[in-house]
Amino acid sequence: MSKRKTVKKSEMVYKDEGEEYAYVLAEKGNCRFECRLVDGTLCMAKAKGSLIKGPKKNKILKEDLVLLQLDMCTTERKFYIIHKYDSDQIRLLKKCKEIPDTFMCEEKESEIIFENEEEDKKEEIIFDDI
Repeated sequence: MSKRKTVKKSEMVYKDEGEEYAYVLAEKGNCRFECRLVDGTLCMAKAKGSLIKGPKKNKILKEDLVLLQLDMCTTERKFYIIHKYDSDQIRLLKKCKEIPDTFMCEEKESEIIFENEEEDKKEEIIFDDI
């Protein structure tokens, strides 16, 4: 006898007032993530407890698309991750023009500049004709 696993398709979640789509840039530890909103601003967000614990837990990784909810209780801009989108849902969001087509592909160029504390010593080398 074989057991069949039924795959449940999760319900599509669209943003409401006080919610934003965001792209996870980095994991910061303790369920905190650095995210980039659709308008390009960077923010810190904390994963909601029911999203990461219990029977419906999701692992949030770098480069995931998530839905953030603004914390209305504080005057600061604090966000909570309330939903993680899978690849099918991302395609549907792009098709419905909820997020730009290039939103997931954009990568900010980071420049790394190494500065040498000591000045480079230049040596003059003279080659005599043999």
